[in-house]
Amino acid sequence: MRYFLTIVFLLNIGILKAQTGILRAQDKTVVHAKVRKGDKWGLVATSGEMILDLKYDYVYDFSEGLAKIDSGGLTGFIDKSGNIIVDPRYDEAKDFHKGVAIVKKGERYGFVNKLGQVVFEPQFDFIWPFNKGIAAVRKNDEYGFVDVNGNVLVVLQQGVPRFFEYYAFDYYEELAVVKKNGKYGYIDIEGDFVIPPDFDKAWNYKEGMAVIQKKGKWGYLDRVGNIVVKPKYDEVLNFAEGLGMVREGKLWGYVDKKGNPILEPQFDHVNGFKNGLAPVKKDNQWGFINIKGTMIIRPQFDKIVGYNEGIYRLEKNGQFGFVNSLTKNVIEPLFDEATNFMIGLAKVKMGNKSGFIDTSGVFVRFLPLDNPKFYKAFFQEFSQGLRSIKEGGKTGYVDIHGKIAIEPKFKKAWEFSESRAAISIDGKWGFINKKGAIVVEPQYDQVYNFYEGLAGVRKNGKWGFIERRSGEIVIEPQFDKVWGFKDGLAPVKKNGKFGFVNRKGEIAIEPELDQIQYFKSFY
Repeated sequence: MRYFLTIVFLLNIGILKAQTGILRAQDKTVVHAKVRKGDKWGLVATSGEMILDLKYDYVYDFSEGLAKIDSGGLTGFIDKSGNIIVDPRYDEAKDFHKGVAIVKKGERYGFVNKLGQVVFEPQFDFIWPFNKGIAAVRKNDEYGFVDVNGNVLVVLQQGVPRFFEYYAFDYYEELAVVKKNGKYGYIDIEGDFVIPPDFDKAWNYKEGMAVIQKKGKWGYLDRVGNIVVKPKYDEVLNFAEGLGMVREGKLWGYVDKKGNPILEPQFDHVNGFKNGLAPVKKDNQWGFINIKGTMIIRPQFDKIVGYNEGIYRLEKNGQFGFVNSLTKNVIEPLFDEATNFMIGLAKVKMGNKSGFIDTSGVFVRFLPLDNPKFYKAFFQEFSQGLRSIKEGGKTGYVDIHGKIAIEPKFKKAWEFSESRAAISIDGKWGFINKKGAIVVEPQYDQVYNFYEGLAGVRKNGKWGFIERRSGEIVIEPQFDKVWGFKDGLAPVKKNGKFGFVNRKGEIAIEPELDQIQYFKSFY
């Protein structure tokens, strides 16, 4: 008997309009920050305008382009332009995930989509997280499956399937593991048992094969439920590139999807295939086999210490080398130190020589110094190619090769930002360029780094801003405190209150706010 029923709900096709209390945002308006005055929150746009009135109890961070808002104990959602997509009417709401948000009204759960449309009115006792557009639901001790479009894929029911004794596994390759009467089987998205619950344990499908256990032994099923590898192994792992890993006693081998042994158990340990290559361990040494089971790199390495961009990093007798799974090339373990490959380069040290090698193992002469990914990968402690050092109580800078770029001569110095670094001489602060030349004479009591071409400076107890190219003051010192510019605005503080200035020096939002918070993410 099939337990299948599909119900299509009529959806509200209109996007919910912005409610009273929002100053209508233009198409290109983007939220800049959330702000508080008293106990109420609103939104400021990058244009410097208030786009959501200060009337909400709280504004949360964005998730998938929408953020929750609380008002009067109820929750709704806004978009990145400050438009109300779902007016506050729910008792609880989760962040958006994969296009939908679970909402709660009273003791019942439903969900809405990113257009603000109600996909399911709150009616369920519980909703499990969505996976590939499908979620398990519970209502009055009955269980079913729904999708993000409002369709009931499996009607609420008891019995078959009894939904894994009150918890659900996710669908993988259109099948879900379920547990019934202490045994595991597989159902399709219609809720029918495709493979009866006959196993002591079962894993999700991968590459059309699933790991199963019977009477303490492990084997594999194909997609239609045929046991292609009888449960006879002490341990098995998922298939990778067409081969499964099996253990008999203490030794590992490989089988194909027809159950044929490609390599009888003979290794101390094995890993899955990547790009047609798999590491295997024998007699406490690692080597590599190809997809046919041929040993193409004999066991010789002590450890596998890393893998990135298709290249294994290995250790032998305290030295490091590499094996490229894409080209099958071996870079002999000759290095005292080595990192994983990143952006096609690895940082290595051999004796007194250090530098970078390419994927063929050749030292490179020209580095991608204009590529920000290069510094992020290898030199996070560097800023724009330079790092500060101290010698004899003075600060200077070295380049990525360790050579002195700017002689240590400053009492204090910061890292570079926008090709400028703050330096201190005789208790006053100014700025130098990357050649070490002073471009802003030390005259300020305190300074901040440059952001968007402007840097905060303090003189006679008040803060203003100077411009990067000329070093001239563009916003007169008048504030008690300032912060760096972001998207054309900078927070400022005056008489205990917060506001914003723009890059022209104009007051965008008067200092009358009690708090400013930037969003962690808009995605």
